[in-house]
Amino acid sequence: MLQISQGRGQQSSAAAGSKKNNESTLQRLMRMYGDHMSVVQVAAELNYSVTYFRKKIGAADYQHLGWVKAIYPARKKSGRFWVYRTESVASFLDKGV
Repeated sequence: MLQISQGRGQQSSAAAGSKKNNESTLQRLMRMYGDHMSVVQVAAELNYSVTYFRKKIGAADYQHLGWVKAIYPARKKSGRFWVYRTESVASFLDKGV
């Protein structure tokens, strides 16, 4: 059964935990993921589905989006997969744009 919460919503447990410890976004992401983050990890941090993230980050038509501008230049190939620098993801999340 679908339950709809009322009010302002709840923060994710990761976000709530980092504020309790006065831990910065970069420190939290570095602790959880290391120097680079996979597509799945970045999508989860941005609260996007993996499919949405992959379609938008790789298409020229969406280069105007703020999160694409911030994160796309930080990607690199690791074997067969794209990874993204944790510092770039953290700086975008801190801006909150």
